[in-house]
Amino acid sequence: MTAQQIKNKISDLEQWLRDNPNHMNRTTIESDLRDLRKAQQIKSKANKYAND
Repeated sequence: MTAQQIKNKISDLEQWLRDNPNHMNRTTIESDLRDLRKAQQIKSKANKYAND
């Protein structure tokens, strides 16, 4: 997944959480969101080191 795709997916999931505050799958979406944010941080760090 590219950095832009990760960013877009994070945005989509954040919007979903705002739109569905009491949905039964909320914890799954929150977990997916945490995983994507972690992947985004890792990708950002990898890109930083590649550019150094």
